[in-house]
Amino acid sequence: MIYWLCKFNTTKIVLMMVFTKKNIKFVDVMLTDTK
Repeated sequence: MIYWLCKFNTTKIVLMMVFTKKNIKFVDVMLTDTK
């Protein structure tokens, strides 16, 4: 159970990191687009 929770937590963190990276890229593109 604890192992599964740890695994889930890691996956969540990785997904969040990927999402944030995509978000930052998206914002960056929007900013350069307005310039």
